[in-house]
Amino acid sequence: MPIFLGISRHSPESCPGHNEKTGKIVSELADKLEGLLRKHGVSMIGGWIVPSEHLIFAVYDAPSLEAFKKLSLEPEIARLDVFSTTEYKLSTTFEVFIASILAGFGFVLIFSSLEEINEKPIGILCHSDINELIPLFTAHQSSISRILFQTLSRLFPCSVTS
Repeated sequence: MPIFLGISRHSPESCPGHNEKTGKIVSELADKLEGLLRKHGVSMIGGWIVPSEHLIFAVYDAPSLEAFKKLSLEPEIARLDVFSTTEYKLSTTFEVFIASILAGFGFVLIFSSLEEINEKPIGILCHSDINELIPLFTAHQSSISRILFQTLSRLFPCSVTS
C-alpha cells in the first residue's frame, strides 16, 4: 500500500490556534476526519506539529494513489487550502527501500543471531550468483547497529543462524 507524507505550512496570521475562521475549519475537519479516512480506506500512521514554525507533518497509508487523491478532494480536507499550503510526497518504508535496492542487484542477506551481535559480524551479504560471502556490517555496541540488525532481520525473516 502506498505511503504518503503530507507537509503543511500556514502563516502565523492564519494559525488555527489564533484565528477564529481557520480554527473553525480545522475543528470541523477533526470531527469528520476519521469517517473520511475510513470511507477511502486510508489510515493515518501519525502526525507531528512544529508549532513555532506553523509546520505540520502527517503520514498516511492508502490502498492506492487514486484513493488518496479522492480523500484529498473531500470538501472538508480541500478547505484547508484556504489558509495553508500542503505538499504530498509518495514515500516508502526503510525496509521496502532496502529490499528493492538489494533485490535489484541480486543480493541476499544472511544474519547471525542477535545474541551474537558483540562477538561476530552480524550481517553477511552475498550475491545470488556466486558463493563468495562479503561482510556487510560488523557488530558494535551501538543502538544504530542494533536497530539496523532488527530492521533487516524483520525484512528478511528467513535468517540463517551461524
